[in-house]
Amino acid sequence: MTNNYIDLFFLSRVSILLKNKFLSLLTLLVVAFSFTFPTAKAVELPPGTKLASKQVLNYAIGSTPESLDPGINVDWSIQQVLKSLYDTLVRQDYTGKIVGVGATSWQVSDNGLTWTFHLRPEAKWTDGKPVTAHDYVYAWQRVLDPKVASLGADFISALNLKNTAQIRQGKLPPSELGVEAKDDYTLVLHLSRPTPWLLDTVSLLPTAPVRKDIIEKYGRSWTKPENIVSNGPFKLVSNKFNEALQFNLRNDYWDRKNIYITQINYEVLPKGQSSYLKYLAGEFYTARIPAQYFNQVLEQRPNEMIAEPYPSTYALVLNTRLEKLSNPEVRQAISLLLDRNLIAQKFYRFYTPTSLVAPAMLGDGRALVEKKNLIKPEYRQANIKKAIALLEKAGYSKEKPLELTWTHTKGNEAERNNIAMSSMLSDFSGGLIKVKLQAFDLTSYYYKIQHSDFELAFYIINPDFYHVASFYNIFNPGNSNNFSGWTDKKFTELYEKAYFTEYDKQRAAIYQELNKILQEQVPVVPIVLSARVIVKSPALGGFNGKLPYTYMRDYYIIADKKIAPVK
Repeated sequence: MTNNYIDLFFLSRVSILLKNKFLSLLTLLVVAFSFTFPTAKAVELPPGTKLASKQVLNYAIGSTPESLDPGINVDWSIQQVLKSLYDTLVRQDYTGKIVGVGATSWQVSDNGLTWTFHLRPEAKWTDGKPVTAHDYVYAWQRVLDPKVASLGADFISALNLKNTAQIRQGKLPPSELGVEAKDDYTLVLHLSRPTPWLLDTVSLLPTAPVRKDIIEKYGRSWTKPENIVSNGPFKLVSNKFNEALQFNLRNDYWDRKNIYITQINYEVLPKGQSSYLKYLAGEFYTARIPAQYFNQVLEQRPNEMIAEPYPSTYALVLNTRLEKLSNPEVRQAISLLLDRNLIAQKFYRFYTPTSLVAPAMLGDGRALVEKKNLIKPEYRQANIKKAIALLEKAGYSKEKPLELTWTHTKGNEAERNNIAMSSMLSDFSGGLIKVKLQAFDLTSYYYKIQHSDFELAFYIINPDFYHVASFYNIFNPGNSNNFSGWTDKKFTELYEKAYFTEYDKQRAAIYQELNKILQEQVPVVPIVLSARVIVKSPALGGFNGKLPYTYMRDYYIIADKKIAPVK
């Protein structure tokens, strides 16, 4: 197979972000057959780059991670932290290509049902023991075990390994999962169906290996600094609750010579303004830009600003298990009352109003159709009129309003945005809806959402893999990320049909049918398509703002580079 075909495979993945056509399932599989892929590639320093003598990176996180267990903690905001500690089989390098990390090469059988990964023999755990195929087998079986009840089970399920459903239902033991250690350095996956996004999925943290002996010895305490054993480029040095985590580069890591950052300090800063001010003070090399500083950044430091579309959807999740939210017409009314254009203009600048749960920029998303009345300003008054009619039809009035609780995260900006959005329901409904707000820290917020202890929740839907199927998979029965509790037989049947549809146009048409069902049933209310809006110092190299995933191992700090003067 020639290098042109290799590039075609890689570009098919990157094209998801560039809104190009996604290769058909058939093409993906043909390209993958019996081919050995490249191993990890070190970040390339531009000619003449002078590195700073101190390669220490400070980075803001919203809260202390509830757990550093890669199979348990699926909190999207903490993935950046865990990627420094754990290596998966493959990862996305700084150019956007999938490269081997835990694996050096892999092949796929002609029918697409057997994947064989050859592991890196020089990879070691932080205690010096080799990383073996048995560690991956144990990790995946553990995540899928119903007794563990890990939210990461959905990531393993996305691999379509044999017996996955029966194991999750408790009908078979985890040992029957379709993954085997052929020997210490050969991992074989047995699939129930072809899975074109498998490489994307085995780059995700719930697929990282973990050590059985360490977990059995320490139990839930195995991730404490004094107990933890990990296989990534950095090791945990300290973890101070609600303050900071410190990671140091491992001297014994197999790719040590190609990594420049020697220390990472993750500081807990719940407020976005704090990280931006630290950026201006030269303490941080990147920071999210609070909305109130957009104009200032555009005026004073436009070359430091990065604003790129990002494939995640800001949405309102409706708990359809509750009687008051079980009526699709009531849910439609809530959707109609939210002014997406106003929300984007006032609170999420550079974001795009949307009625789509799954962003059309992702694979097989080109046929997805927006509901014009939800994103075009000229339909605003008609939307309000229709919403009021639907609420009155459901029996609500000013004397007997629909009373709802809106749950969101704490923080000045978050509270301001959620107050404004929630007020649209009460104000535009003419008093037919009354909304009470609840604000929680990130940890408490996620706990309430995951345990269905909410009515309305403002939530960011992120993909597990970069294909629309990742978003639609949420609404399948048994998916632990289905916080709305909504399922639909026709929806599930169409989702399954898409798996076995070979041609991309036909498959894209099926996903539009799924989109239409969601727009009619409204288990969640899509509001805006996200964008990554940050500042980045000229001193930070190895950063690619167009990529959804970033790894600290790719970063480096350049000498004699500074941000624009603070005015």
